[in-house]
Amino acid sequence: MAVEEARALIESEARLSLAVAAGELGVWDWDLVTNAMTYSAEARTIYGFPADVPVSFEQVRDATHPEDLPRTMAMSRRAVDPALRENLPYEYRIVRPGGEIRWVLARGRAVFSGLGVDAVAQRYIGVIQDITQAKATALALEASEARLRESEAQLRALADNIPGGMIYQGEAGPGGERRFTFVSSNCERLHGVKAEAAMADPTALYGLISPEDLPGLMAAEEAALAAGAPMDHEIRTRGKDGGWHWQRVNAAPRRLADGRVVWDGIQTDIDEKKRAEQALQKLNTELEHRVAEAVRERLEAEESLRQAQKMEVLGQLTGGVAHDFNNLLTIIIGGLDIIRRSASDDTKRIGRATEMALQGAERAAGLTNRLLAFSRRHPLSPGPCDVNALIAGMSDLLRGTLGETIDLEEIIAPGLGPADVDCQQLEAAILNLALNARDAMPSGGVLRLETANADLDEDYAASQTEVAPGVYVAISITDTGHGIPNTDLGRVFEPFFTTKEVGKGTGLGLSMVYGFAKQSGGHVTIDSVEGKGTTVRLFLPRHHGAAEPRGTPSKSLAPLGRRDEVVLVVEDNAEVRTYSRSLLEELGYAVLEAAEAREAVDILKTDAPVDLLFTDVVLPGMSGRALAEEAGRLRPGLEVLFTTGYARDAIVHGGRLESGVNLIAKPFTFDQLARRVREALDARRTVEAEV
Repeated sequence: MAVEEARALIESEARLSLAVAAGELGVWDWDLVTNAMTYSAEARTIYGFPADVPVSFEQVRDATHPEDLPRTMAMSRRAVDPALRENLPYEYRIVRPGGEIRWVLARGRAVFSGLGVDAVAQRYIGVIQDITQAKATALALEASEARLRESEAQLRALADNIPGGMIYQGEAGPGGERRFTFVSSNCERLHGVKAEAAMADPTALYGLISPEDLPGLMAAEEAALAAGAPMDHEIRTRGKDGGWHWQRVNAAPRRLADGRVVWDGIQTDIDEKKRAEQALQKLNTELEHRVAEAVRERLEAEESLRQAQKMEVLGQLTGGVAHDFNNLLTIIIGGLDIIRRSASDDTKRIGRATEMALQGAERAAGLTNRLLAFSRRHPLSPGPCDVNALIAGMSDLLRGTLGETIDLEEIIAPGLGPADVDCQQLEAAILNLALNARDAMPSGGVLRLETANADLDEDYAASQTEVAPGVYVAISITDTGHGIPNTDLGRVFEPFFTTKEVGKGTGLGLSMVYGFAKQSGGHVTIDSVEGKGTTVRLFLPRHHGAAEPRGTPSKSLAPLGRRDEVVLVVEDNAEVRTYSRSLLEELGYAVLEAAEAREAVDILKTDAPVDLLFTDVVLPGMSGRALAEEAGRLRPGLEVLFTTGYARDAIVHGGRLESGVNLIAKPFTFDQLARRVREALDARRTVEAEV
């Protein structure tokens, strides 16, 4: 009997030791009679106490965090109070040597002598656990293997209060049968099975293991037994709520002298941790996807930015070239215009040559205007434009341009809002696109013009360059031609780039459309499939209001001036200045001239009469705009007519001509100059008459 009792005691101590070790628990024993304190090695490690120095009550008290000391002392008093005898777990902070603060979880039970409320607490025995990591990570505590040197009753009292885990001991017989010799009461909390039932019928627990995980558990047990090493395995078990919950099984096999195998183990609830890991894995997968998407969007944005920067550089280059060309063309067209108007009737051959030269110069001027449109330096006069009416008015022109082999389809959206654009430039853009479509359908086909209201949202605008979200008027021009190769789509808006044969195009049509759309505050896209056709979409800003009817330019003769009307011409290019003076004098005006703004200011400071200031915008030193402002101070009410071959921010903002600014673009003809000068002078007289 003594042998059996000794063996039972050894096994009990082994289970107690396992429970303490598995739970990383420190054991303390406080003799309340002598005030002596016994701390296990683990407890000393948790507190940071030396291994060879006795632990005193004062040491424990002083190691408790000052803010938590009153509460811990109160819990101890309640535990040793025979009327209360509380053994509730409580958490508090300790300050280890060196100042490190750790969180611990303690649970104790007093041992009393006597009965009832007259009993006296003799000892206060308990366990302590470092829960700093659990506090920081909010994960379930890893169940602990423990070592307790107490009786079976004490083992149960401690084992049943290990949070998050179930301690067990089992045997495996020669035939592989299994049975539990000890199961802590947490079994009921984890599985809904009482500890007694689990020990009476092992299938009560094994039957709760997921069929998918049971073979793996059996294999892990066999491997651990063969290696004589502990087992660490994860399984899913059926919980009280009927759902599957993750459990972690840590068990160590011991082979007894009689051949029996004893398993000492702890089963820990890791469901929250496992679900957190799965959620984290899912989050990481989503994050990786989002990062990949963000990288893709960034690469696309960088490519769009590079394209926009390239277009801006090309725009600056072409704008500067166009400025010089326009000065030259002003002289060329002006000279030819003078020859044409002064030629006698008997010089027909000279007249024909002059007409041919004029046509060529005017085509060159048209190309220059396209360069300016691409560089967004062409001065626009935007306003409410009825796009449906404009397209309807262009039908005959477009049909004549396309020829008989191409059908024109117009799909006009009812209720289309007016666009806020320069109607004349929009007409030119549509004609350019129609000409491109015609050239793409040499054997005939269909050209479809379609209008619609469009709402570009923030997501779309963010994916594009220079696009603001909002309401737009959309115009789609679709052909059934040969299409554009994908390798060329990214370059079609560049000036001088063309997919046509040499001599078949200038490469400025689409670049003009691109520049016009951007300068108007709009957007343009192109889609094409080789062998099937191309669609160009213009998105033009919506005008909030009614559209105004477009006026028809007057065909009357050039209006003349009078000798008492004086025009001050300011132009740094000597040939253009001479040409301008000769035209104005031919029209009947008196002319003063200056090569730069400072020279013009000096004239304005004199008593010389000046009715109109006709100045270039781009001048050396003081700009034409600054000159106009100075002239307004020197001679209030003086009318100003600007001219330029390259519109800069001096009079154009956001691609729009400033309100009230009079401008004639270079190159200009005799008739054009005559009308603009007359309009400016008549506007001044109207103001003076009203005053």
